[in-house]
Amino acid sequence: NCVQDAFHQLEANTLDNVFTTLQACIESIMLADGGNGYKIPHLSKGKLRREDRLL
Repeated sequence: NCVQDAFHQLEANTLDNVFTTLQACIESIMLADGGNGYKIPHLSKGKLRREDRLL
């Protein structure tokens, strides 16, 4: 199955980045009272990962 093959090719860091960004976006949406007038936060995930500060 192509979907399963693509999933297995993903690196764990890629999934971590996606879900970290998703979490930050949801927080920004809540701070914007549920509207879409928010900016996607820049989290410097690579830097945080190198400093072992990315949860």
